Amino acid sequence: MANIFAIINSMSPEDELNLQEDIGPKGNKLADQYIKEPALYALKGDFGQALVITERAVYILKWGLQTGLTFGGACTVYPFGNISTVQVQKKLTSKYIEIITAGNQDKNLSYWAGRGKGNSALEAPNAVTFSNKNFEKFQVIAAYLQDRIANHQSLSPERSTGITVAEQLEKLSTLKEQGILTQEEFEKEKKHLLTH
Repeated sequence: MANIFAIINSMSPEDELNLQEDIGPKGNKLADQYIKEPALYALKGDFGQALVITERAVYILKWGLQTGLTFGGACTVYPFGNISTVQVQKKLTSKYIEIITAGNQDKNLSYWAGRGKGNSALEAPNAVTFSNKNFEKFQVIAAYLQDRIANHQSLSPERSTGITVAEQLEKLSTLKEQGILTQEEFEKEKKHLLTH
């Protein structure tokens, strides 16, 4: 199996793999209804599911009987700052990508789990099942998402220091009042904190 990071680093993913798939009429209708920013990537899963990635978030769209949504559909949004990790699960007869956050990390999903029991990958709002032919596409997307998550976490002042942006601004203000920082240095640091 090819090194996924080598694939990503050697090319733009959409050059070799179609990562801008048509997600079908129902998927497009849900996307138009819930996603108000341009999609960078869109992959169609099995049985009425799709994964859409924008600059700010991951959207999982589900519709139809197999996903437990006989009428209508659902869209779950995962901003990059809320995602802990992304996993691609490859079992003997099933494959799925799972978006893991603090609120859903203890779920043990299964492709074949009984419907309505809360652990079916088909019904779970944080997973998209897919066929074997799409395995490489979902691996590339998972690696891309891991990179985005890592970059987001390293740029987030609250995550990197353990204190909130408001607390950091208060400290900067104190340093400015004490004469340790000039007004220009204070403004520069303030802008950095508020834009990241």
